[in-house]
Formats: sequence, structure tokens, C-alpha cells
Amino acid sequence: MSFTKINYRDVEWTKDGMHFLRDALQCENVGVTVINCGLG
Repeated sequence: MSFTKINYRDVEWTKDGMHFLRDALQCENVGVTVINCGLG
């Protein structure tokens, strides 16, 4: 099994602060989303 590493900061984010990583990871069946949120 091979692995693909990406830095979520290299992926363009939406206005809601979400980074969609499906395209960057080149996967069709699994998607990963990172959300930047403030403290509190």
C-alpha cells in the first residue's frame, strides 16, 4: 500500500476556512476535510 502526504496549508481553502483534500490526495472514494476554527 502506498501513501500520499500533503500539507493542508498548500490546498486552497473556502471562505468558511475548510480545506478539501480529496483532489490533492487523488482519491475518489474517501474525502478528508480540515477546518480552521478559532479558540472558544
